[in-house]
Amino acid sequence: MNTLVDNRVQCIRKAVRTATGSDSPELSSTLRFLEQHGFDLHDEHEDLVLYRVYRDEMFSGEARTFAAMSPFSDLSYEDAIAATLIPEVADRLEMRISASYDATLRLHKAGVLHGDLHLDNIMWIADDPTAPVQPIDLASTVFKEDISAQEWDMGVFDDLNEFLREAGLLQLNQKRRIIGCCFDEARKLASELFPEDIATALRAL
Repeated sequence: MNTLVDNRVQCIRKAVRTATGSDSPELSSTLRFLEQHGFDLHDEHEDLVLYRVYRDEMFSGEARTFAAMSPFSDLSYEDAIAATLIPEVADRLEMRISASYDATLRLHKAGVLHGDLHLDNIMWIADDPTAPVQPIDLASTVFKEDISAQEWDMGVFDDLNEFLREAGLLQLNQKRRIIGCCFDEARKLASELFPEDIATALRAL
C-alpha cells in the first residue's frame, strides 16, 4: 500500500473512532480485523468496512441492517402509511430511527460524510434496538475539509434523507407527531423528502 493511500486509511479510521466511540468493543474489534485482513478481502483500497466482515467474520450472521429490520422496506409510501404496526414494532422502529440519526450526526460532528448512507449501510450487531449501531461501508467517505460548504450541506442531507423519510412515514403511519430531533426535522423538510400530498399531510400532524 502506498503512503498516500495508507495516510487516508488511517485518517478515515481515526475519524470513525472519534465519531462512533473508541471504547466500543465492536468497533475496536472490527477495526483490528480490518488492520489485519481488510485489504485482502477486496480489490479497492477504500472499502474499509465491509458488510461481509460484519456478517461472516465478526458476528456470525447476527448483525442486521436497518433495511432488514424496517417494516417499511420495499413498501411504497402509501402502503407504508397504511400498514398495520403493532405497538412493539412501532416503538422499535422509532428507537432505530433515532439511533441511526444520532450515529450519523456524530459522524458529521467529526467532520466526516459517509457518502453512501442508505438503509443497508447502518447495522446493529444484534436484532435489538438497544444494541450498538454502526455505519458501515465507508468506501465513499468524504472529509469536510476537502469540500465546499455547499457540498458539505448537500452531503449532510444525502446522508440523512433515508432516515428522515422513515421518520416521516412512521409519524404518518401512527397519525401523530413523535417527539425527537429526527422526527421534527422530517416534518420541517417534508417537501424535500416526499411528494407534496404526503408532505402536506406530514406537516399537518
